[in-house]
Amino acid sequence: MEFITEFEENTNDYSKKIKDSVYIENVKPMSVKGIEDICEIIIGANEIEYQSISTIEKQKFIRDKKLEIASGIKNANYAKKFSQSMIQNGLQSINHFSSILYLNELYKVNCIIYNNDSNKYYSTTVKNYEPLYCVYRNNSWFQLNDMVDSEKQNFSEITELSSVLTLDYPSLFIYQQFLESLSKYKVKDLEGIAETQGVSLVDGKGKKKIKKDLYDDINLKHYIQDI
Repeated sequence: MEFITEFEENTNDYSKKIKDSVYIENVKPMSVKGIEDICEIIIGANEIEYQSISTIEKQKFIRDKKLEIASGIKNANYAKKFSQSMIQNGLQSINHFSSILYLNELYKVNCIIYNNDSNKYYSTTVKNYEPLYCVYRNNSWFQLNDMVDSEKQNFSEITELSSVLTLDYPSLFIYQQFLESLSKYKVKDLEGIAETQGVSLVDGKGKKKIKKDLYDDINLKHYIQDI
C-alpha cells in the first residue's frame, strides 16, 4: 500500500535495503536443505540450542518450542482480531502469518521474505528490528546470511503471500490502533484529523489521498510513535 511505501522512504531505517537478484548472484543460503516451516528458521536463528543438535532432534526441538511459546502467550495491547487463540492455533500448524508476526515480537526481528518464484520482497513488521532474511523456493524455506543494500527498498503487498503462507491475519498492525473502524469516519473527518496530526492530505505524486489511505496513514503515524 502507498502509505507503507511513503513511510519506508521517509524513515529509511526500519529494515535493511535489498538489491534485486542478490539472492541468485551474490548470497548463498545458510540452509543446505530446505525447511518446511518458516517458523523453524525464525526460532532456530534465535535459540542457541538449535544450532548444536542433529536434524532429527531439531524437528522435535522446534515442535516442542512452538508449543512452549503457544502456552506462554500473555495478554498484551493487541488488536482484537490478533487473538490469543489465533496465535496458538497458528503455532500448532506451519507457515501461518500470525506466527511470523508473533515471533517477530518475541525475538525482536523483522522476518523479510523473498519469494524466489515471483522475485518479490515482503517485510513482516513496521518496527525497526534486526532483519532476518528468509527465501521461499521450490516449496521450501531457506535462511540467508545477508542481503546487499540498495538505494531504494521495494516491498510488495503481504496479501501476495497467500500462495506460500496461511494468511490468518490481514495486516502488519497487531496492536490496537489509534482510530476506530474505518466505517465510523467520513473523508472530511479524516482530513481534519490528518491536519491536526501533521499527516499530509496528498500522496507522493501530489494526488489527494483516498479515504482508506488517510485512515492508514494516521494509524501508522501513531503506531510508530507508540513504538
